[in-house]
Amino acid sequence: MENNTNEHNNEHIDSILHEVHSSEEINKFRTKGILVYENEFTLTDSEAYDGLKNSGMIKTTGIRSVVYNVLLLLAMAGFIFSYAVKGNFNDIVFTFISAVVLAIVWTVPIISLKKLAKVNANGNSIKFRLYEDCLHILCNDNSWLIELDNSNKIRISKNVIIIKRLKDNQLFVIPLRAVADRSKERVLGILRKGMMDL
Repeated sequence: MENNTNEHNNEHIDSILHEVHSSEEINKFRTKGILVYENEFTLTDSEAYDGLKNSGMIKTTGIRSVVYNVLLLLAMAGFIFSYAVKGNFNDIVFTFISAVVLAIVWTVPIISLKKLAKVNANGNSIKFRLYEDCLHILCNDNSWLIELDNSNKIRISKNVIIIKRLKDNQLFVIPLRAVADRSKERVLGILRKGMMDL
């Protein structure tokens, strides 16, 4: 009986602390600059994928990936040449293995990103509020504050705005469709001015 009472008390204390924390967060956001723009959206699979792909998470580009691809292609060419000269069947086997590894190097990151995109495009409603000096993002019971003091990074692709909060490596994707055409220039200008390029 005493354990149930303690558990109930702990739950009550936790809910009070959550309310206090939430009100502190709300007050913190209220002290921010003037509200410039706000909207709500639900992220689609393709928008989430576009954001992840353009965030730099995928490693099918870059020096290391280029080196891996060149080495595998050279190995394949070497094995094919060796088979043509010597006729050794093992060279065909190694050519096939090299081709499989090359396919894995290219496809595994893409498949992983598509799965991650599906997880992130889970149908939740996401709200964002842009102030002159910060961006506030809310989803369910979570909220994030992104300061516009050049301590974070941004990239704008064809369909999405990609924001990386550097203090915790958190990635945020906002579809461009969530910003009305009449406000797009001002909103993007404030975001670009307050963040470094990703």
